[in-house]
Amino acid sequence: MADRPALPAPHSDGSPPSRRWVRVIAFTMLGLTFVSCLACGTLLYAIRPRIIDDPAVANEIAKGILTFVPAPGYEAQGVIDWNIYSLLSLRGVYFDRHGSDGEGMLLLLEVGTSRLQSYEDVRKHIERTLLEKNGISDSMIVDPQKETLTVEVQGRQRNFTITKARDVGTEAPYRLLEGTVDGPAGPVLIGMRVAESAWNLDAIEEMLKSIQ
Repeated sequence: MADRPALPAPHSDGSPPSRRWVRVIAFTMLGLTFVSCLACGTLLYAIRPRIIDDPAVANEIAKGILTFVPAPGYEAQGVIDWNIYSLLSLRGVYFDRHGSDGEGMLLLLEVGTSRLQSYEDVRKHIERTLLEKNGISDSMIVDPQKETLTVEVQGRQRNFTITKARDVGTEAPYRLLEGTVDGPAGPVLIGMRVAESAWNLDAIEEMLKSIQ
């Protein structure tokens, strides 16, 4: 059996940062379960997501979610995948960045709604839920003031929010970025949590502009 890839250093509560984020993504999935109820009228909590800690698999899944060039230093680490029959699918890929100038995390979270695409109100609700429950602010004290970064993505102007935050345990400063774009199967959340020392707005803008 192949060795499992090494996990990043533990966070302030003893769990690896990427694992903490994956756990929050799983909660997001459960929060989105009700969307399927619009089509089937039944809660499907019994269906459990799959978590795969495999960079090779993560790279392949990421290609199916978005065509883009990650910011320098970010590497795909793992996947969380959840399917509710043919009604709803949710896939997340998380990227880690580790360097002498500070850590960073990048999340792609896709909600595929092949049978619900014609319901614009459902699509908008999914996007709102993604932005509210993405987990990038987990264990963070977030500054209420937000900046708006407007970038041309996929041929249209899109707004991304940038906020400052501090880690609850270490008081280390971070920048958070979040916004949604269109993927082949449905809305895709892009979330980033980056140490202040590693924040590079130019590189992030280039990454966002590369999205196809």
